[in-house]
Amino acid sequence: MNTPVSVAVDPVSGNLYVADSINDRILEFTDPANDSTADRVFGQADFSGNTNNPGGVSASTLFDVGGVACGPNGALYAGDRFNERALRYNPAPDNGNNNGNNNGNENGNNNNNGNDNGNDNGDGGAADCGAGLCGTMGGSMAPVTALGLLGLRRRNARRRWARQ
Repeated sequence: MNTPVSVAVDPVSGNLYVADSINDRILEFTDPANDSTADRVFGQADFSGNTNNPGGVSASTLFDVGGVACGPNGALYAGDRFNERALRYNPAPDNGNNNGNNNGNENGNNNNNGNDNGNDNGDGGAADCGAGLCGTMGGSMAPVTALGLLGLRRRNARRRWARQ
């Protein structure tokens, strides 16, 4: 890791997420008490990658992760500082195997093919992202602005959320 800046624990699965800022990625550890090897990576094509926005800016790339948090249903939230956005990753489906992604590939990347169809399903949460807060607009939680972290003007703050 190169400058881990934030950690979060999934309240559903117990998985640990680490924001690896300079490597432009998030690492997931599925058994953090007994295993120090990451099981999944977000933001990079594989565990050895460390290029910001590999292949261009998309929902599966990151550029300087500022913080991570988990919602009560297991959704992961990340502050993507230099892309000026916050991302939501839906929980991986429980398919009985741990192959490092959400669509059955063996390469350990985050190809989450699910989406929430615009519904937050009450899983609001926020991550302390250093200069400000990145958050969600789900459940009964009021919108948490990301002005300090994401550099957004107040009138645009609610519209710039990227969904995975």
